[in-house]
Amino acid sequence: MTTLEKIEQALVRGVALCDKCLAKAVGLTNPQQVNGVCAKNTAAIRRGRGSCAKCRDSHKITNALILQAQQTTPSVASNPPSPSSTISQVASPTAILKPLMFGSEEDVRKWVVSELKKALPLADWLVVHGKNVGDIIIYHQRNSLPLMLFIEVKYHRGNRIGIGHGNGGGYQPEYLVKKPIYLERYLRWLIVDKQTASAVWMSNDEVRRNLVGGDLGARHNNIRSSIFKDKSLDRVMWDANIVDALVKRIRALI
Repeated sequence: MTTLEKIEQALVRGVALCDKCLAKAVGLTNPQQVNGVCAKNTAAIRRGRGSCAKCRDSHKITNALILQAQQTTPSVASNPPSPSSTISQVASPTAILKPLMFGSEEDVRKWVVSELKKALPLADWLVVHGKNVGDIIIYHQRNSLPLMLFIEVKYHRGNRIGIGHGNGGGYQPEYLVKKPIYLERYLRWLIVDKQTASAVWMSNDEVRRNLVGGDLGARHNNIRSSIFKDKSLDRVMWDANIVDALVKRIRALI
């Protein structure tokens, strides 16, 4: 694998990295080498402004990189965006990003937990992997009544978006059916789509309204893949701003 291919692979996960972190990720000894390598593929790699997804160092935001798949005409390719283009422009909801490269649903969970731990103040928040009720549990510790927030993570790679066990059992179908008040308010679903490099942030009620077959039964229960095209749902692009987008939605729950 070439250095350029390694850089593309690092960025295709939907994050923006500063030169220093990107160089470390692909095995370059000098961060200045990143600029030279990226210059060889201006059709796919763009410079922009935004915080580094790894170190989050505001001093490096002008060196942030983001990768997007291009559907360019010759005229577009001959006039690439200037270095001052912002990441919000490059990774707008209308941009077509390359598919995410997470290997599994567990990889998505680990990445989200890792990034939220860095993004949420330790004095106020504790982020841990869930065990049963939710894939991720977030404790808010600076409230009159401490809160626990739950996130269920799903990773759609072209197959089904399953819920619970094959016979319709499991804790996910159970709380969708029984509707416990606390989980109705403080549990959300983060359903990530590999191909469109986007995610949908859903409540339990929205999940119920988007079940294949319309309800839960003694079978393989699934969520409709059409959710990624539903404009009524809260859809976010998996780009350089994804962590900030998740933090904003988590804070809105408290």
